[in-house]
Amino acid sequence: MTCEDNNYEAIKILKETLNELIKFIRFYQMDRKDFIPEVWDYKDILPNDLIKDILHCYLDSDIKPLHQPFLIRWGNFKIDSVLINKEIALLLTKWIDKKTIDDKTSKGFRYNFNLLFRCSVDGLSSKTFHQKCNNKGATIVVAKIQNSTLLVGGYNPLDWNGDNVWKETTSSFIFTLDHNDLNKATVSRVNHDNSDCAIGCDDSHGPSFGEGPDLHVPSNSSTWKFKIKSYPKLVNSNSFTISNYEVFQVERVLRNKQPRVQSHGHPTS
Repeated sequence: MTCEDNNYEAIKILKETLNELIKFIRFYQMDRKDFIPEVWDYKDILPNDLIKDILHCYLDSDIKPLHQPFLIRWGNFKIDSVLINKEIALLLTKWIDKKTIDDKTSKGFRYNFNLLFRCSVDGLSSKTFHQKCNNKGATIVVAKIQNSTLLVGGYNPLDWNGDNVWKETTSSFIFTLDHNDLNKATVSRVNHDNSDCAIGCDDSHGPSFGEGPDLHVPSNSSTWKFKIKSYPKLVNSNSFTISNYEVFQVERVLRNKQPRVQSHGHPTS
């Protein structure tokens, strides 16, 4: 729905709601062909001088933008993890934002990764997992495959609440990456035609992604299972043994807020 389709009051409310977020958008880095279909219809909620300046810059590449977006700084980012560092966390946030590994842009948000569960401390019980991870919103699950530098995991944008229920989303994904070479990282996003079974919640097991289940964490077991159905194929193996896994609450916050998590460990290889 475009601004032309809305009444004046609706446009006013939308403008007030988005006012503080507009400064984070990198309009000047957009592809010019995307400006009309993606931005122009919403010109009524954008500052007039911003629209004018964007058009000037598009017409004359020598003109420097008058408005510069706020940038994310990762220098103060810390994460309590023995499996991932800030480079891996940054890669995961790119995937959360549906970007490619080599994308240098940002939406103007940063993320707190708040540790909820660590297998080496909390054990393998699904009961403990749900006690610590239910009602926490979006989470990232990261596991280290035994005797390797490989990490595997998944992103749940919803929550782990519920017993014997499927949850629908098109934003979840599972992934693998090599701790020593992030260029080999692979992300597998949920198939839209099977997104109604993207997340499996049940008290009898830990995190579970897809109807296969595509990535499944049994209770009291370090052997995780793959059976592709809801997500594109990620690995060739049907199962693997993990040496540790962690679950993080993924909290999206505005740039001027500081991460609350302090680092107490170092990634292992």
